[in-house]
Amino acid sequence: MDRKYWKNLLPTLEDVWLPYLKHQDKLNGCQAINEGEPHFYLMVQDPYLRDDEQLTLCCMRDRVVLQHRCNDKKFGFYETYDMTHENALAYLEQLPKPFYAFTDDSKLDTFRQSLINKEENND
Repeated sequence: MDRKYWKNLLPTLEDVWLPYLKHQDKLNGCQAINEGEPHFYLMVQDPYLRDDEQLTLCCMRDRVVLQHRCNDKKFGFYETYDMTHENALAYLEQLPKPFYAFTDDSKLDTFRQSLINKEENND
């Protein structure tokens, strides 16, 4: 996150992205978008993720959408979770605790059940 570049590209979100700067060492990459609703992506290095998984924080003015993707050929998935900026920053601060502890909804239970159902149907 180049501060000068981001300040030039996303000046209206400076108060939002500024607190994330101190967590650069926990990111694989980032991207700032100033088209439509200004937002930015942070690709997180979460030690609980497998090699075929990706975790991205899509940060907007009033919310964060966490995108969790697995490219496994048999059990691949794409899930989104809502998170506040406060919780996203707390998650990054304390890594390696898993992100599920900081999300605002209960999709995890539904997701786990869907995996169990897939395994039972494939046996």
